[in-house]
Amino acid sequence: MLVNVIVNSRTPAPPTPVTQQRSARVLVTLLGADLPAACWDISAVLPDRLDGMLPEDDRAGLTQWAAAFGADIDWQRHGGRYPRTTFTINEVTVNVWAPMADTQATPTVATGQAGNPTSIPDDTTQACPEIAHHPERASDGGGRS
Repeated sequence: MLVNVIVNSRTPAPPTPVTQQRSARVLVTLLGADLPAACWDISAVLPDRLDGMLPEDDRAGLTQWAAAFGADIDWQRHGGRYPRTTFTINEVTVNVWAPMADTQATPTVATGQAGNPTSIPDDTTQACPEIAHHPERASDGGGRS
């Protein structure tokens, strides 16, 4: 059982139907983008937040997401195990990250240069993988709805 603990005196107001609907509208827009597919989560703890998890070691996919929105990538997040790019669309914070099994191949500098995103893979029917330690829940207070 995963238990979310928020150690923060500035706990945000819980999501409301309005904030979750706003996140859902942004998600629909992102799903229509010509970017790599991700497993998406609308936060049940933090309002106006989306988390997208890419397949393990998908550095290219993470770079494409960052380039598409002019965002940097924190390659050293959690010791390089869970690099993430963050950007905001219509008041919704969007985090896209990928678990890394091989942290030796992880770049040490942030990126955010414009690029040419590739199309979404044809096989998007595979189930989203669950990992034992979900860094978005543990460090940022996020969770699944």
